[in-house]
Amino acid sequence: MARMLSAFQPRNEKGKFEKALITKAQITRELWKRGNLKFKIREYQIPLFESLHTIEARHSSRVILCSRRWGKTYSIITYIVEECIKNEKFIARIVAPNLKQLRKILKPIFNKILKDCPSELIPKFNVQDQAYTFPNGSEIHLYGSDNNSHESIRGTTSNLILLDEAGYIDQLDYVLSSIIMPSTFDTNGQVIISSTRSKDITHFFEQLVDNAEADGTLQIYDIHTSDYSESVIFRYREEAEKLEIGSWDREYLCKRIIDQKRHIVPEFNESIHVRSRTIDQYNQFHHRYVMADLGFSDFTVFLFGTYVFQEATLYIEAEWVSENENNTLTTDIIASNVQRVEKETFGGIQPYKRVGDNDNPLLFSDLGRNYNYYIYPVIKQTKEAMLNRLKIMFSENRIAIDPKCKLLITTLKSALWNVNRSDYQRNKVIGHADALSSLIYGAISLDTYSNPIPLIQTLDPTKDYHIVSNGNTNYQNHSRFDALKKAFGRDE
Repeated sequence: MARMLSAFQPRNEKGKFEKALITKAQITRELWKRGNLKFKIREYQIPLFESLHTIEARHSSRVILCSRRWGKTYSIITYIVEECIKNEKFIARIVAPNLKQLRKILKPIFNKILKDCPSELIPKFNVQDQAYTFPNGSEIHLYGSDNNSHESIRGTTSNLILLDEAGYIDQLDYVLSSIIMPSTFDTNGQVIISSTRSKDITHFFEQLVDNAEADGTLQIYDIHTSDYSESVIFRYREEAEKLEIGSWDREYLCKRIIDQKRHIVPEFNESIHVRSRTIDQYNQFHHRYVMADLGFSDFTVFLFGTYVFQEATLYIEAEWVSENENNTLTTDIIASNVQRVEKETFGGIQPYKRVGDNDNPLLFSDLGRNYNYYIYPVIKQTKEAMLNRLKIMFSENRIAIDPKCKLLITTLKSALWNVNRSDYQRNKVIGHADALSSLIYGAISLDTYSNPIPLIQTLDPTKDYHIVSNGNTNYQNHSRFDALKKAFGRDE
């Protein structure tokens, strides 16, 4: 505020401040009239507050992952009030999981923000419309997903929409794609998606977090970025840990917490298993594998991998994923895409084996007969036996996933058993864990015994090898010894 005082304080002809200072109340009033409420934001909240003002943010959607008790809602609401003051007939909407709870949360926030607001700028709250209306015609409307009141946004235009605690909004993908985004098309408006971590790691908000992290736009603010003292933070931690295991990490440190009892592949560790293969001198000899799960009611997933014999490691290097939306997926689409990805990944080297689930023999036959793309049915075992082989490979660090295989990585991180542990739990982000099924088919089909690298490729021609055969060596082996002798100039 001191810097703001100097900005409004008059100077004399010599450039020095006059003795008569403008009052703090006058400055506050002027800032309100200008719609500049930064003075209400605590210093640690400024990066979030200012990020909302950028041109990119004003005309796009932003994902904000934030700690409990950090003040994210207060900071964002302050920004929204600013926009309503500065722009006539500005329409903002706030959607939360529960309308009653939203009003309860917003009441003290609005009271705090509007405490020093000039009377001619104060908005009025209309209970029937669930909206704050400003004297200049701007409005802030409130909605709850619990009573489907957000459906009334359909057909309207909005300058800004905030999805508060988005990680707990039901059918978030539907709400965003069918209601929120269309409302901002005409205005090229702003969408703010903020939340703490969702308890449900398969919630659509978690996918939005992953997507934003991948493209570098994710904003994360954990409790340690606040100005709370260590003693206060310690008290918050004690409170959280009393409530639920993992609550502190999820609610305050913004970490994704998985129910280990239902997590299908807890052996998967993203920091260990997500890495690219280093091309070595034997690259042309390594066995290539294509593995497929043809989930027409969910996702169809093809994985493309290389088994490096000397490392005993399967590297998954690419994936092709298709959702059979409106039954539009055809064998022609599958063939053209997987042949392209296979060529891009393997560089023309023919796969050692292509395997897939044996539930679609007619499709396999069609791909082979019409497109010369042969996939052989996997020899299935019990689900537990197949899964256990994969789990062992992960525990032994014998599987690596290339970072570009987004669906597979997300599936391994978040795939859960259903409540009865009788099947994989379905969700719209990872389908029926189809990428996991595809990986399992590949893991149980590996030829781990045949060394694909010819012996002559592993010998150093600069060294002097003494090749010995014993008296029991058969004629065929004698011939191989003779060939090796000649190759290394050892005819004697």
